[in-house]
Amino acid sequence: RSSDLNIYDIGAKSTTNISSLQATSLNWSRATGSEKIIFRDNVFTNTSEIDAVTKVVTEIYSGSAWNPVYSPDGTKIALLIDDSSDNDNSKINIMNSDGTNLQRLTSATGEEYTPVWSPLGGKIAFIRDNKLYEDRKSVV
Repeated sequence: RSSDLNIYDIGAKSTTNISSLQATSLNWSRATGSEKIIFRDNVFTNTSEIDAVTKVVTEIYSGSAWNPVYSPDGTKIALLIDDSSDNDNSKINIMNSDGTNLQRLTSATGEEYTPVWSPLGGKIAFIRDNKLYEDRKSVV
């Protein structure tokens, strides 16, 4: 079973099918002049991008990662990678948009979710579940 990746043009009121993918966590690049969309592949759990014009898919990160998102200028990607030293809880990482120079940013105990870049790209907001409560209340 595959999922179709589509783009809806609000001005033209039309939908264009880009590809059939097993994808989640779609994030449109804000790099100037770019038509690239970054996603997590549900089958292989790789992080890849697809060019919405050429429909060429490029693998960016091979491994279990979640919620990939481009920086506002398109030069970096923030993503969650499981940490085996912390019960496989996800931690915030960044890398260059070509997949090089992977750096872990956070190391506190607990699961982290939904990285979001600030408008100028100098900060990343995210949610950390400190697992202090049984009902899993989250703090930022």
